[in-house]
Amino acid sequence: VVLLILVSFLIFFLMIRRPPRSTPFPTRRSSDLIEFEGSTVIINEFKDEPGSVVRFGNSRHTTTFPTNLTVTGTVIFDNMTVIFNNSVDGEYGINVTGTGTLLIGNNSNITTSNSSNEMFFFVESGATFEMQDSLLSEVGWVDINNKRGLEIKETVTVFDNNTITNSFYGIILDSNSNLLTGNRFENNSNGGIYSPSQSSDNNTIEN
Repeated sequence: VVLLILVSFLIFFLMIRRPPRSTPFPTRRSSDLIEFEGSTVIINEFKDEPGSVVRFGNSRHTTTFPTNLTVTGTVIFDNMTVIFNNSVDGEYGINVTGTGTLLIGNNSNITTSNSSNEMFFFVESGATFEMQDSLLSEVGWVDINNKRGLEIKETVTVFDNNTITNSFYGIILDSNSNLLTGNRFENNSNGGIYSPSQSSDNNTIEN
């Protein structure tokens, strides 16, 4: 009887000390693909990191940025309407850093919430940038570096069938050996394509 009591006590003690069973949480790594599909998304703060991949894809609605989009990893806009909610010129915009990759395509539309309040958009040296079959407007408001339109400081070889409109300049090429094919530049106040002094060479522009 004493032995039975001791065994029962031992079993009870082990049961109450045993840690509860847990289900592993499927956490995402920074390299995983993240998708926002078919919904309206407001990005109040955006932060990625080198090696990360963030994809905004196939949305029937709008992604609004009341913040800057500073790209250090990879960001993809696929069939997206992206609006920067600026209350003054240059309040928000896009900076693709030297470690960043920005891919825009498939009828994406990048613009601002108010045609009087322009955004900035510049691609730094070392970055990767591609844009295809998309619309960009309301970029640039003054003839100052990084404030005058889509400013590209790294070679771009995939820039096809886009429309750039209602901007200070359509595009500023501040790098060499760029390839632009089938693009339209409309209603840009200071011209469609601008190359500062002799800083850009061996570019190919095809209709």
